[in-house]
Amino acid sequence: MILRSLFVIVSVVALSWGAANAQTGEIPDPVLSIKGVVKSPKAFDGRKIALEGKVDKVRFTESRKGKPYTLFRLTDPGKNRVRVYAKGHLSIKKGDFLKVYGRFKKEKRYFLFKFKNVLKAKAVQIISRSGRYRTELLSPAAVSPSGRNLL
Repeated sequence: MILRSLFVIVSVVALSWGAANAQTGEIPDPVLSIKGVVKSPKAFDGRKIALEGKVDKVRFTESRKGKPYTLFRLTDPGKNRVRVYAKGHLSIKKGDFLKVYGRFKKEKRYFLFKFKNVLKAKAVQIISRSGRYRTELLSPAAVSPSGRNLL
């Protein structure tokens, strides 16, 4: 009985800490290199990772159900690329330097298409934009129900 009570208490504390951490949208360290992830995608498949890089291409679109999402490519100076998917329309543009946290997949299938090196973003942090140093946290909570950014 005591063991069961202890298990319940530890579980509740762990779950509450995880929920609080998810709500703040903090991006945990360490930040991995895009080159390292692209060179050995099997090692990171299905894991939550943080990456840092420059936005190469950006596309704002909606699902068939009308839910907004953002697709963009994150690159490093060596032209290694990771595709990123984020819910909502983020206030990012080509040339921004970002830190992105999410779940990595070495291959994502969508109908007949296969996409390699895909990151489903949980949190996106702008490091710099247009030569200015700026930090703001973007998460699905920062997007209004209409799909517009609140930031």
